[in-house]
Amino acid sequence: MLLMGSISDWWTRKGVKDAALRLLFIGFLIMVPTASLPLFMPTAELAFAILCINTVGIGIVSAIGVTALLVITPAQVRGQIVAIYYLSISWFGSLGPIVVGELSSSVFGEENIRYAVAAVPFTFGFIPFLMMPLTRRLYRAQMERLGDGAG
Repeated sequence: MLLMGSISDWWTRKGVKDAALRLLFIGFLIMVPTASLPLFMPTAELAFAILCINTVGIGIVSAIGVTALLVITPAQVRGQIVAIYYLSISWFGSLGPIVVGELSSSVFGEENIRYAVAAVPFTFGFIPFLMMPLTRRLYRAQMERLGDGAG
C-alpha cells in the first residue's frame, strides 16, 4: 500500500500529472486477467503463482483507487465521494457470486462452473477497459479545472 503511494508521489514529482490514474490502470490490467487464468492452469502450483500476481493487482487497485479519485475531487465533497466509492465497490463486489450462479446455471452448465467463475472478472472489467481512454481524458480535464482554482 505504501509503495503505490510512494510511486505515485515520485511519478507526480517527475511530471506525470495523472500518476495515480496510471497506477490504477496498471493494477486493473494485472488484476482482471490474472483473476481468470488460475482456473485453467494445469497444476495447483501454477494457479497459485498466478493468484499471487493477482493479489499484486488487487493491492495496487486497493491502494491507489481512492488516491486517484481524490486528486480530481473538490475538497468540500471528498468525504461524501469516498463514501460513495466504497459503497459502489461493495455493491458491485456482491454481484459477483450472483453472476457466477447465473452463468453456471444458464450459460456454461453447472459441471463447468470454472468457466462461470473465470467469466466474472471479464464481465465486470470489459466496460471499464473500453472506457480507459475516455476516463483518462476526462480525468485530466478535471485535474486542469481544479488546478485553475475550481476546487
